[in-house]
Amino acid sequence: MVGKATLPWLRPQDASQWRGRAPPRHSRPELVDFQNLTKSNARHNLEHAFSVAERHLGITPLLDPEDVFTENPDEKSIITYVVAFYHYFSKMKVLEVEGRRLGKVIEHAKETERMIEGYGGLASDLLTWIEQTIASLNSRSFANSLAGVQHQLQAFSTYRTVEKPPKFQEKGNLEVLLFTIQSRMRANNQRVYTPHEGRLVSDINRSDACHLWMGAKETWLGQLEVPQALEDLDVAQHRLDGLEQEMATVASQIAAVNQAADGLLASGHPRSPQVRQCQEQLNERWDRFRELVAERRRAVGSALRLLNYRLEGEETRQWLQSKAQVVRATAELGRDLAGILATQRKLYGIERELVVAKDRLAALRSQADRLAEERPEAAGEVAERLAATTAAWDELQEALGEQAASLGEAGQLRSFLQDLDDFQAWLFGAQKAVAAADEMPATLAEAEELLRQHEAARRDAEEHAAAFAALLEAGERVVGEQEDPQYEGLRQRLRGVEVGWAALGRMAETRHRFLTQCRGFQEFLRDAKQAEILLANQEYTLAHLELPATLEGSDAALRRFQEFRAGMESSAEKVPEAVANGNKLVAEGNIFSEKIAEKCQALQERHRAVMAKAEEAAGLLQDNHELQTFLQSCRELDAWVDEKMLTAQDTSYGEARGLHSKWQKHQAFMAELASNQGWLEKIEMEGKELVSRKPQHGEVVTRRLEELRRRWDGLRGAAEEKGRQLFEANRSALYAQSYQELESWLGRAKEELRAAEQAKDLTATNLLLKRLKRLEEQVGARMKELEELEWQGPTPAGDVPDGDGQEQRLRQRFLELLEPLEKRRKELETAKAMYQLGRDLEDETDEESGLVMLKRHVRQQRSIEDYGQTIKELAGRAQQLLAAGHPEGEQIIRLQGQVDKHYAGLKEAAEERRRRLENMSHLFQLKREVEDLEQWIAERDVVASSQEMGQDLDHVTLLREKFREFARETGSVGQERVDRVNLTIEDLIDAGHVEAATMAEWKDGLNESWADLLELIDTRMQLLAASYDLHKYFYDGGELLALIAARRQELPQDLGEDAGTVEAFHRMHSAFERDLQLLETQGFLSNLPLRSSKSMRMKSRDEGRAPP
Repeated sequence: MVGKATLPWLRPQDASQWRGRAPPRHSRPELVDFQNLTKSNARHNLEHAFSVAERHLGITPLLDPEDVFTENPDEKSIITYVVAFYHYFSKMKVLEVEGRRLGKVIEHAKETERMIEGYGGLASDLLTWIEQTIASLNSRSFANSLAGVQHQLQAFSTYRTVEKPPKFQEKGNLEVLLFTIQSRMRANNQRVYTPHEGRLVSDINRSDACHLWMGAKETWLGQLEVPQALEDLDVAQHRLDGLEQEMATVASQIAAVNQAADGLLASGHPRSPQVRQCQEQLNERWDRFRELVAERRRAVGSALRLLNYRLEGEETRQWLQSKAQVVRATAELGRDLAGILATQRKLYGIERELVVAKDRLAALRSQADRLAEERPEAAGEVAERLAATTAAWDELQEALGEQAASLGEAGQLRSFLQDLDDFQAWLFGAQKAVAAADEMPATLAEAEELLRQHEAARRDAEEHAAAFAALLEAGERVVGEQEDPQYEGLRQRLRGVEVGWAALGRMAETRHRFLTQCRGFQEFLRDAKQAEILLANQEYTLAHLELPATLEGSDAALRRFQEFRAGMESSAEKVPEAVANGNKLVAEGNIFSEKIAEKCQALQERHRAVMAKAEEAAGLLQDNHELQTFLQSCRELDAWVDEKMLTAQDTSYGEARGLHSKWQKHQAFMAELASNQGWLEKIEMEGKELVSRKPQHGEVVTRRLEELRRRWDGLRGAAEEKGRQLFEANRSALYAQSYQELESWLGRAKEELRAAEQAKDLTATNLLLKRLKRLEEQVGARMKELEELEWQGPTPAGDVPDGDGQEQRLRQRFLELLEPLEKRRKELETAKAMYQLGRDLEDETDEESGLVMLKRHVRQQRSIEDYGQTIKELAGRAQQLLAAGHPEGEQIIRLQGQVDKHYAGLKEAAEERRRRLENMSHLFQLKREVEDLEQWIAERDVVASSQEMGQDLDHVTLLREKFREFARETGSVGQERVDRVNLTIEDLIDAGHVEAATMAEWKDGLNESWADLLELIDTRMQLLAASYDLHKYFYDGGELLALIAARRQELPQDLGEDAGTVEAFHRMHSAFERDLQLLETQGFLSNLPLRSSKSMRMKSRDEGRAPP
């Protein structure tokens, strides 16, 4: 900023430094020629600066050089002058900003003008090309030759695929450019640009070339006549196929035109009616054109099918007649075996060809029916040709029947020969299939697939077993005892069939065994690969195992390794299972036994190595964990020693002012050291034990223990030295004060014993016993303190009181205090025993104690039941004594009766106590459930009673969704819990529980709280719904106002300069009126007052006043 440029001039070290300085030097350095100025001539420099400021900046010189060139210039005057420079440059900046904004507006307008000029040029070029193309297409005449027509078709295809697509893209670009221009002008509040007549999008659409293409094709289709020659029909069919391809391209173009038109209509284009009309005309003409093409294609196809039917029918008829002549000619071959074999070969071939001929005859019948329907004028010719072909078929069948009847007994031989040929052909194919399938499967899936294929071939062979047996039986009948050499050839063929059948069985068995072994090998490879992956993962984990240097890291590493060991244990059987399966294959003699054995050995070695490494890693981690535990204990003790060393080195003892207070604090500190001596000894013992078990850690542990012992000795030495200094500082005063404190404490202790309250219950008794124990401990500590004072007491001097007499008096007072302490302890222990007995007999207790007592009573009741057998034995012995005439037999019987009576009473009392304990346990459980449920309802009450109504529409919508979820969850979970508690209470009341009235009160209070919660939820749902309506009203009203304002801005301010402009403005105004009517028909404006009144009622209710 310019103001920052003047700051250095305003900040001299002192007032005298303003001499020779002026703002132009810092603000506008180009106005001053510094080379012609000298530092020694300060007066001239000031005059020149004031002159330049007045001449170039218009700032009046308020100062003279003498006002500045002085030892003590007036600072306020100078600042007033400098402020004029600041205002000048600030105003220049504002003008500069306004100039830049104006420049942007002008540049934006120039850019829009350039876009308008570009639109006009592009539209003119496109219209010119369209007019030239229309003239060129309309002036064409079709050639009279096929080559000429093909050349014209190729030229038109080039126009459609090469010339037209870029122009179509240009038309789309023109539409985008026009929309951009109009949008920019609307944004700048300029009059919207409207192209001149003839350059509108509608004008370009009317010039679209799709109509021209359809016109040319319609002319060609109208002149197309269905030819009668097959070659001409093929040419016409080919041209129609090419037309189908062109129609596919044109269809995509028409779809693009429809998409562009829909976009213009959706954007509210001023020429929307023209665009819609052009779109409808194009689609209607396209539909008519497709119907015309389909009609011409049907006509050409029908003619082509008729010619093909004629040719096929004639060829089929002639072939059938020729085969009938061949069949009749077989009658001259003779009735011997050679003639029968020759006849068999010919007839066998004809019968195989008849299968194909039958299908051709059925196809001819289908074609005849279709042609009769399509071309009624040719129905007679079609039926005549079909009848001729059918007659030839019947003639051939008749010849075959006559030949079969003429053969007579030779027919059996012929049938056998045919079956023999068929079976030999199948056998050869089956052997070839089995012999060719010798490839080695590379995967388990391939092995299983080959095995399935082999099983299918085996089932096929089993299905042909019956045919093989029938063939052998027929061969025996035909050949019999014939000695003709030709029959000997038949015997050899039969033996060859038998040999081939046996060979097929052996080949199938061998192949099955081979495939089975391959599948077993692939299954083993699959299991072995899974085991190798498992071992590789385990090896990687063990190889990257680290020993952490902290206890936390060691704990984490140990947990991770335990999880790793658990995973190893869960998958421990995978490797042995894979090895066992491999050994089984080797034992069965698998063809891949060598590879399987090598793989099994490798797996076993890797598995043993992994297990050994895991054990080693477990030991290392455990050893490291023990070491880190020891080192952590050492670090903690070390930190404690550091902290206490600061205390030992501090001579002030905090807030302790007197010497005796310091001595007491020091004594407490020494006691703390003594109590923590065991900590050090425990660490030393743990370290020695660790070294004995893990000698590899001996050096680290020993060094750490030595360091700890050295620091501990240093701490203790410092504390003892400090205590010695305190003790020697004023020993006499310390002892006198200590004696006084002991006497004062003894007086308080006696007073406490004298004023001790009496025990009223077990709890108070336990509390009094704790106080008494604490007092006894204090007495012991004070007596020890007295002994230390006697041992360390100072030598009596003239100014020191008699210490021995005072010590004797204190000792006597301590002895007198011990007797009431002992008496008080006996009294409290007796009272405790009495209260404890009464407590054990009470049933009213808490839930945990009630469960304990119930379990204890169950054990007691079980022991009572166990005594039943003993009492029975006693009764039996009493009867024996009475029967034996014992002198006290009757007395024994009476005593036994009393025992039985007392035992029965004991069992009844135990059962009654058990029932009471169970009732109390149920009551405590129910109370806990009721309290938990009431707490849960109270927590839900806080949420349901919230007064948050939302800040805006989005906020209140979010609140409604969250509260709906809250209400659903509360209703489902809460109702279930309330019903469960109610059912429990009703069951206990029906069972006659002694606290039925209390449980009924709990039930009523719980149901009332639940009903209040549901009412709160319903009330908040209504409040949130009303808040939503209010915010929705404000939101919709704001949108409506914004929409009306936007539509109002779109209305032009002027009335138009010509008829076209006025018409366009009129259409825009009509569209505006339709939009307003649409808002009314949608019900928004009609519902607005109702929603407003509802919102006002809600707002009035929230403010606590009546609605207007």
